[in-house]
Amino acid sequence: MSASLLRRAALAFIGGLSGTPAAVTVAAAKDAAPLFPLSSAVKAAAGETPAVSTAAAAVDATPAVVSTDAAVAAAASAAAAPEEPAAAKPELSAIVPLTAEERVKIAKDFAECEQMKDKALSTRKVRFLFENLARIGALVPEPERFVQCVPCDIPVSAAVIHDQDDNIGLVLCQDKKLKQDDINIVIAHELVHVYDLARAEIDPKSCEQLACMEIRASLLSGECSRDEEMRRGVISFLPQMAHLPVCVKRRALNSCRINPHCNGPEQSKEAIERVFARCFQDTAPFYTIP
Repeated sequence: MSASLLRRAALAFIGGLSGTPAAVTVAAAKDAAPLFPLSSAVKAAAGETPAVSTAAAAVDATPAVVSTDAAVAAAASAAAAPEEPAAAKPELSAIVPLTAEERVKIAKDFAECEQMKDKALSTRKVRFLFENLARIGALVPEPERFVQCVPCDIPVSAAVIHDQDDNIGLVLCQDKKLKQDDINIVIAHELVHVYDLARAEIDPKSCEQLACMEIRASLLSGECSRDEEMRRGVISFLPQMAHLPVCVKRRALNSCRINPHCNGPEQSKEAIERVFARCFQDTAPFYTIP
């Protein structure tokens, strides 16, 4: 299945959000980011500047949020490009020629993904993240519409995508055959990115800011729990709080090293080291590491 299928499916999904409020429009924030400059809207809430939507900042920074993968960033850009009228909502059959077997597989994958998505959206952590997005004034569609399952052939499990009208959504790659715990974690990971985009003005070309986002997402999503590490075959005899920074750095490096704005593993590692102490301590919107 070609990458164009993801791009067109993503475009159709985003088209379905037409008429909803811009997904990242911030009125106020509970906590200031330690590294990112506060968004104009947050400053406006404090009486410093006129209120300005940070949707544009989210659009500029989204390629960093798409699991920091260049292929996904290209897919997000293609989704935003005016290659088709905004009103067009093509059926899958009109996107690429599919065999009967492929249709059955897509339908089966979609049903399984939707079932796990619904369970993930009911978890305490995911509900908490959505509640705090609303608390800082980020207007997102209801979770069931914000998170969508689509077929894709990219080497990531989830992506935050956007269109030229500032509509934003979280896409789950339904053909990755993830387990329920994986779905819970990837949704939480991407929601931490959305939270950072909503509360701060992100420079998408700053490897340090991208590194900070990945540190926070790896720390707060649960992907560095002892159980998750054991599932990856990583066994550590260190206490969990001693091993946690090791895991977070490794996971953040895996994401940053493939981002074109970090220019490979060496610059990624240097950026992570420069911001790690600061970003590791930033657990917003949680009061402590969940």
